[in-house]
Amino acid sequence: MNIVWDFDGTVLPMTPYDSEQTLLYYHLKNGGGNSLFRKFFIRAIMYADMKGWLGHLFKPMYIRALKGLEIDAIDIVARGLAERISEEDIETFRWLHLQGHEMVLVSCGTLDLSRATFRAAGIDKYFRQIIANSFTVREGRVISMEFRTLYPEDKLSMVKKIGYKRENTIVVGDGPTDIPLLEWSKYPVVIDRNRRRVGYFRGRGYRTISRIADILPLIREFELENLGEVRK
Repeated sequence: MNIVWDFDGTVLPMTPYDSEQTLLYYHLKNGGGNSLFRKFFIRAIMYADMKGWLGHLFKPMYIRALKGLEIDAIDIVARGLAERISEEDIETFRWLHLQGHEMVLVSCGTLDLSRATFRAAGIDKYFRQIIANSFTVREGRVISMEFRTLYPEDKLSMVKKIGYKRENTIVVGDGPTDIPLLEWSKYPVVIDRNRRRVGYFRGRGYRTISRIADILPLIREFELENLGEVRK
């Protein structure tokens, strides 16, 4: 089966920041040229994003805050993010790959961070594609962003472009940007590591897991269900 994963909150646990908030925090602490206003601006958008207040306004503010960031900072932050991915999770991705399940990551986040984190964790080789929004860089510094998955609906469009069909695609997500994909998939799965998001998805009929490894028995169940329907 094909498996589509989200990044922040799904593959990457949030403790307490997601990957983009973590990069903003790094820039806040290490951007020597940041003015007091810029520091206040970074703190403000981090807080507002954690509260879910900004929606689609976050990305333009995020780019404005990070403009001029040295691209080498990505690898530094990614190494820290990779430490959040447990050995059990890494082994699960390896097993899924060995069993022939094709996996892609589709995120509304930052491609550069996701890709560098996967590389640092040693799981990049298990994924066919990593799809997200990528930084535009000039002379080693961030200047803007190329958007591919700015909106939740864009994630579904990208999966369809790959050629995946809903009948044999598992989607694993954790938040509202995953809903179009979850609604499309025949096998929607929500990961709820801290059992805090179940209420948000109540009534939608999604399966729920609390850790990456819990996907393994579900895949077997889905495969048997698929086999039974084919026989009919």
